[in-house]
Amino acid sequence: MSLNKMRITAKIWLPAFIFAIALIGIGIFSATNLKSALLETRKEKVQNLVETAQSVVQHYAKLEKSGTMSLEDAQNAAKETVRAMRYDGLEYFFINDAQTNMIMHAAKPSLEGKNLSKLKDPTGKLFSAQMVKVALESENGGFVDYLWPKAGHETPVGKISYTKLAKDWNWVIGTGLYTDDVDDAFYAQFKTFAILVGLTLLIAGSLSWFVARNLSTGINGLSTQMSSLAEGDLDINIFGQDRGDEIGGMAKAVEVFKKNAIEAKELRLQQEKIRKENEEERKHGLLQLADELQHRMHSVIEEIGEVVVTLSSSADDMRHNAEETSKQSTAVASISEQTSANVETVAAAAEELNASSAEIGRQVEHTNQIAKDASQEAENTNEVVQGLSGAAGKIGEVVSMIQNIAEQTNLLALNATIEAARAGEAGKGFAVVASEVKNLANQTAKATDQVSKQILTIQSETDRAVNAIQGISRTINNVHDASSAIAAAVEEQHAAIQEISRNVQEASRGTQEISSHITSVSEDANLTMASANNVKVSSDALLKSSKNLDATMESQLQEMRNKAHN
Repeated sequence: MSLNKMRITAKIWLPAFIFAIALIGIGIFSATNLKSALLETRKEKVQNLVETAQSVVQHYAKLEKSGTMSLEDAQNAAKETVRAMRYDGLEYFFINDAQTNMIMHAAKPSLEGKNLSKLKDPTGKLFSAQMVKVALESENGGFVDYLWPKAGHETPVGKISYTKLAKDWNWVIGTGLYTDDVDDAFYAQFKTFAILVGLTLLIAGSLSWFVARNLSTGINGLSTQMSSLAEGDLDINIFGQDRGDEIGGMAKAVEVFKKNAIEAKELRLQQEKIRKENEEERKHGLLQLADELQHRMHSVIEEIGEVVVTLSSSADDMRHNAEETSKQSTAVASISEQTSANVETVAAAAEELNASSAEIGRQVEHTNQIAKDASQEAENTNEVVQGLSGAAGKIGEVVSMIQNIAEQTNLLALNATIEAARAGEAGKGFAVVASEVKNLANQTAKATDQVSKQILTIQSETDRAVNAIQGISRTINNVHDASSAIAAAVEEQHAAIQEISRNVQEASRGTQEISSHITSVSEDANLTMASANNVKVSSDALLKSSKNLDATMESQLQEMRNKAHN
């Protein structure tokens, strides 16, 4: 397990646990070493004792070799001397031969002379045979551990013996010490150490528990408070700031974090308030701009409607005047034809002028009256055409006004586009409206250009009609003058037949010219009527476009208001 994932309490207890294990291990190791040291001391002691007994036996062996003592005496003396050797009160020596026969046993003389090769301890160990074996195999002798009861006791206890060979007589000399006191010392030492370790662990555990509880309480409290802060609870009190350890530093840092969080919250509230105020101002500005644009556009569209109505009315008047002009031209043409027929009659009757002077006088008078009527009709036609020319001029003024309105509309659309760009995302819908308004203004400008061209055509044709009518008027005046001359010549018919004939011919040519001019006037009147129809169609289309513009603008402005409210 990673230390980063362990709780602080576990981290604090972990070193204490490791220390306890190490301390117990050290205690066991020390107690084991103590036991080993005690055993080594005992081994060294029995080895020294056996070597002392060996030196005694070797002393008597030397006496036997020197002849001072016999073999039997020397061996008996050696046995008794070793038998008499005691240490630690009751401890003794024993002597075996190489065949494990007991030669001397200071504690149990009854064993002397017996073969102990089959002697076993309670565990089944042939310890006597083992003692002889280690002595024979090693010049320095050896140790054998086994169980054997103490003197006066029946329960076998641990014992260790050391045996060594006396080469002169092949005697195996040995002695042993009981090790139960070593075990007692070991357990006593272990018990003492266990008590010390227990007290140490208790104290260390108590201190660890106190430290762990102190740290965990402080840290858990900080953790809980930080969780509350993370959840947005800024009214809590941060405890532990009076501590002088790291937890106190953490508590102070958390207090700083709390203050920063409070300031951040206040800053967010202020920013939200400012954002809402800006949003309200932006909405108010957009709505105000939409209302202002709607008001201006309605005014412009109303002006366009009024101009269109005026233009339509003027077109109707122009068409009506053109129709009247056409009718008058037809009447004049009929009169001209009749005049021409009369002139031809006069020419045919010139030869019979003398006989028909009365009839000529009547015809001349009739012709004079027709000329007057034609002159009057020409003047009326001239006034009508002059009115038509004036109406065309007014239409030109109306077209100029429409062009100015279209330019103002285009300028308003440009301003609206700029305001929409300033509004950013919220002004996209308004930008679309401004674009539509601009397109409609351009269409209006194109329509007015077409109307202007048609009006220029009408004015041109009207000027031609005026000139033609003026020619007709002059011709009719000539006819009137001729009729007057004919009337004067009737009185002198006999002397002026040739003059009459010439005047008749001139009258014929005049009537033909009148007929030609009347035909031109009729054609011009038809063209004027067609132009008036075109003006009417264009004005109707302009009125329809203005209504569509009004509806589109109203829809887009309403959509912009809805977005501003949202």
